Amino acid sequence: MISKYPVVFVRLSLFLFSLFLVSWCGAENLVTYKLSISVAQGGQVTSPDLSGFTCNQGTCTVSVPAGSTVKLSSKALYGYKFKSWSGGCSGTDPNACVGQINADTLVKAYFSPIEHTLKTTATVGGSVMSLVGGINCVENICYNRLRLDSELTLTALPRLGYTFAGWSNACGGVQSDCRLKMDSYKAVTANFVVATQQISSLELRWSTPTLREDGSSLTAGEIKQHTIYYGKTSGVYDHAVTVLAAAGGLIPTSIVINGLQSGVNYYFAGITVDTRGLSSQLSTEISRVVN
Repeated sequence: MISKYPVVFVRLSLFLFSLFLVSWCGAENLVTYKLSISVAQGGQVTSPDLSGFTCNQGTCTVSVPAGSTVKLSSKALYGYKFKSWSGGCSGTDPNACVGQINADTLVKAYFSPIEHTLKTTATVGGSVMSLVGGINCVENICYNRLRLDSELTLTALPRLGYTFAGWSNACGGVQSDCRLKMDSYKAVTANFVVATQQISSLELRWSTPTLREDGSSLTAGEIKQHTIYYGKTSGVYDHAVTVLAAAGGLIPTSIVINGLQSGVNYYFAGITVDTRGLSSQLSTEISRVVN
């Protein structure tokens, strides 16, 4: 009688060999796909389905078994906010990127800087400028978007005939410069007022001419007077003052002109008249700012 145990052994051996073949063939046929994640400046992307996975600015690639479901979450760094997904995901929810990986997949995460609005008001009579943000607000209300925590200096500039009266709102005081940090919405106002006209005077001096226009000599005793013309516009003289020869024939070479507006630029020219009534041509024009 032949024992049945060798048959059982053979069958068991065949069963184990079959399991080995199935296991070995399954390992060889495991399909994976590349999941590439592109992260723009200002954030990072993580996944609870990919152990220890964090992708910072740049592109990261991982291999994922076919058919796997992967969830991606974005996180904005300080000063930035999440903008949107593209590629394998879409939308603006930073935590709503979930998909099944059935092919090589690229997902992009976009971030944008956080900005705050600066409202600048320059009243009539001046302007507000800043190199940061390219601000140039002239007698108007202006709006500019500036990145979170930007630091800038606003400068108030009065135009001719006005003075800077001070800041209000986010800026204060009467100094022309105001420093701001854009950690929130800000509004500033630069106030200008008409300048008070102050009356002042100006002394003019000149040399006594020694020659006539025809080249002949001219003595001080032959000079009857000098006439000085002046005004606020070049070539337009709406005022005149005459300097007469003193007793003994001496002619002054200077004069103080009163009633001038402080801070204003005046233009001057003059003529010389001799004792015979002959007049010179108008002199070369000069300009002076009255203190």
